[in-house]
Amino acid sequence: MIDGACGPTIHTERPESTGAHEGVPNNDCMKITESSTIIFKDEHTFFNPAQKLNRDMSVELIRECFRDKESFRVLDAMSATGLRGIRYLNEIHNSVVYMNDISECSVSAIRQNLELNGFTEVESFMSDIQHIRARKTSRANIVKADCNSLMALLPCFFDVIDIDPFGSCSEYIDNAIRSIKHKGVLCLTATDKGVLCSNEKKCQIKYSTRILRGVGMNEIPLRTIVSLVSRQASKFGSSVEPLLSVSVDFYVRVFVRILKRNPRAVIDDNRYVFVCRCQGTAVIDGDEISSTCSNCGKSMRLCGPFWKGQLHDADIVQKMLESVSHGENKRLLGLLRYIKQEAPTMLYYELPSLCSNLKINTMKRAKMMNALANMGYLVSYTHCEVNAIKSNAPVEVVNKILLANELGDADKQRQMGVCFDENECVRTIEETEFFKGMMCSGMGPLGLPKRNTKNC
Repeated sequence: MIDGACGPTIHTERPESTGAHEGVPNNDCMKITESSTIIFKDEHTFFNPAQKLNRDMSVELIRECFRDKESFRVLDAMSATGLRGIRYLNEIHNSVVYMNDISECSVSAIRQNLELNGFTEVESFMSDIQHIRARKTSRANIVKADCNSLMALLPCFFDVIDIDPFGSCSEYIDNAIRSIKHKGVLCLTATDKGVLCSNEKKCQIKYSTRILRGVGMNEIPLRTIVSLVSRQASKFGSSVEPLLSVSVDFYVRVFVRILKRNPRAVIDDNRYVFVCRCQGTAVIDGDEISSTCSNCGKSMRLCGPFWKGQLHDADIVQKMLESVSHGENKRLLGLLRYIKQEAPTMLYYELPSLCSNLKINTMKRAKMMNALANMGYLVSYTHCEVNAIKSNAPVEVVNKILLANELGDADKQRQMGVCFDENECVRTIEETEFFKGMMCSGMGPLGLPKRNTKNC
């Protein structure tokens, strides 16, 4: 059993027999059980147990988005063992899944794992991928191709495209937009979170976005990727609607609906932002704006473009919550609860960092939230950083509250317009069970599997 600290539990075991069984390889393989799906993997196929949350939320979101359709097509673009695609088949009854991988080892593993899970009627497309559109397919389909080439050959074909690469997702976005239908859902993972968080030059190269290292490090990657998708989509006469955007562990995961209309929305949906190391920000919104920080007086960095709007669809999140609320997946339940209450504001405040800048003692998060809510500002937790807060209050107001708290004098605090009395909205948030200890799995990225030079 692989058990991440406070994270996902995946049951693994070695086959009892050393011989082949039901299309399963010998005892060099490991048996893995996740949800209702069983697979085998060997050292030449990729599998990361830390991505269980990724797969769990993908199943729930896709099922909700296409609940009313008789059937819909899913491309699992980089299928590896086939676990994700087989979970879609097992848990979403109206899905038709195309499991693609360029590796011969992975294709063999997918075929064996489909058989293991009872899918014996499987269509295979190896050297004839150009015939996919013409041929009648079954629910389970195996494709061996470079996923960019595959998507380029099948314009407006898939309802869902799921891209979970080793590293950046940026090089696959153009062809995914070509291949997806109107109102289709594009699911993107990026495991190069270090680039999106802190490597300013590489982020500009890979994602055409300028960042400031150390500010909003777990939310900026989400706004960077959604912005890039929206800008790429506009070139093809399309726009996007974010459905769910998650920053967790070592990766980010975004789900966006692609609309084959209104490309001009990209102008309103994205913004450049002046960002300061004191956590001050100024969104450039058409008017002339100073690059001098109004909080600390220092010069701010021009960053962006970033997606400026909401990162989640409230209705989808609520439906997903209702689906998992009575189950045992506490980690996904806690994550969705975090997301449901998140204020729709750009970036968040890290109180320890602000207190360090002011050279004062830190204060309790709930006390800060009460003060902000009593002033009439929006305030919430954020799943991106479990010890931070989101608010539409400017950083000057947050700093004023921190300094008022340091005074410790109720009369002087009132004179400053700061009230720390308990706020009902904040109390509701504080009383919600978010399973905070499970947000971080304690598991990291893995290396690529060994290459089988004999067979692959």
